[in-house]
Amino acid sequence: MDEILDPNVFFRIHRSTIVNLDHVKELVHSEYGEIDAKMADGRLLHTSKAQKKPFLEKLGI
Repeated sequence: MDEILDPNVFFRIHRSTIVNLDHVKELVHSEYGEIDAKMADGRLLHTSKAQKKPFLEKLGI
């Protein structure tokens, strides 16, 4: 699925989760330095430790 979706719009934050970057409302810091992505619909999606840095870079943070 990664190869089909536009990498400028979609990003894999966990091995089982790909998010539409336009729908990420905010980042929530959780325990042990991990982050969750709060989506426009209110869901919190966990970001894996391996994807934390690339995700933050993709968001320009």
